[in-house]
Amino acid sequence: MRSAWRLAQPRLIAVGAPGMAPAPRRRAPRPGGEDAGWREWASTLALAGLLVAYANADAWRTTRCGGPAARAARAPHLLPLGATLAWAAAEGLGPAELGLGRRGLGRGLAWGTLVGLLGALAIRLFFAFPLVSREAIAQPEYEGISRRRLLWLVAGQFLVGSALFEELAFRGLLQAKLTRLLGVGPALLAGSGVFAAWHLVITWHNLRRSNLPGGLFPLLYAGALAGLFAGGLLFGLLRQVSGHLAGSIVAHWLMVASIVLAVARPRRGRPA
Repeated sequence: MRSAWRLAQPRLIAVGAPGMAPAPRRRAPRPGGEDAGWREWASTLALAGLLVAYANADAWRTTRCGGPAARAARAPHLLPLGATLAWAAAEGLGPAELGLGRRGLGRGLAWGTLVGLLGALAIRLFFAFPLVSREAIAQPEYEGISRRRLLWLVAGQFLVGSALFEELAFRGLLQAKLTRLLGVGPALLAGSGVFAAWHLVITWHNLRRSNLPGGLFPLLYAGALAGLFAGGLLFGLLRQVSGHLAGSIVAHWLMVASIVLAVARPRRGRPA
């Protein structure tokens, strides 16, 4: 009888005998990040801070170098691009987590091309018929720029330095780390906020040098940052839905190219 009781005792404890408190269960980790280590949080915050500091310091230096920013002869962020890949490798993030695997490549290219062309069309319409100015919007550093130099800017510097590098850094590395800590939705919002902060100085500089009405500067600046936040959210959704960075890279590049071509070759003959 005692042997039978001893054999049954572990089972009663496991399932919870009447009148006994059930055995405590271990909580599954939540995507909100409460079980994530402090090192993961520290490295993610450090990455976001370094990205914002680098972009704004680089933009400030470029605007103070004495020459037009568009004509500055410099490599398009090749060193930080390599540093981003090295950071991802150190964090143990593989190609799939960065959105660089084989899966989803075709879907990403298709969605990215569609979204990018629609966004480029909307941008061209805005610059062709700006509601904030009676003149065509232009930037002084693009005045007289040669076709060859413009092609290099669009197909070289803005493809590698803007679309490829920024998407790898934000929608690749940062979004993967934020998703680990916060889950998909909050990660998209947080990453879009950091992406808008990345453009604080360069947006200020471009608006100040443009021919847009100076009295509308606060409204235009806030609107530009809001547009950058929305753009970051759109690129993040593309990366999340397709599972690949190709879509966000293509869409990002098509939209940036549309902006550059619009200000470099503005429509002439509009009423003053």
